[in-house]
Amino acid sequence: MQKQRNERYVSAYAIALVYAGLAEYDLAFEWLGIACEDRDEFLTWGLGIDPRLDGLRSDERYVQLMNRIGL
Repeated sequence: MQKQRNERYVSAYAIALVYAGLAEYDLAFEWLGIACEDRDEFLTWGLGIDPRLDGLRSDERYVQLMNRIGL
């Protein structure tokens, strides 16, 4: 997916979900940050309700990201 981002649009949020599913939380947060910079439309609804991010919710970086985008 990361290689495809060089050639076409691939959502950074989608890449973050992959890393979250693999319990690679540092990489998941890195890609969520990129999604924020990209103004990824999935980020605004996903952070609040997407169960695939449940493993990240107890991390302080999650709260910081929510505040960063105004949620």
